[in-house]
Amino acid sequence: MLVLQRTRAFVFSAILIVAGIVLYVPIALAMAVGLGLSRPQPAPSLTEFEPAAKSLKAVKRSRAV
Repeated sequence: MLVLQRTRAFVFSAILIVAGIVLYVPIALAMAVGLGLSRPQPAPSLTEFEPAAKSLKAVKRSRAV
């Protein structure tokens, strides 16, 4: 009787472990794919900010006068 209870407990725990792995692996893969798709975009080049910097300098010059 004690052997039967131990065997049941072992089988039950093995089923739980396998079920946990089966559920965890696809979720982990989906998260990894999702994180891979949302990589940060490259930083904008400095040439995009040059017109704004020039107009800022012009504003500062006009206020200084």
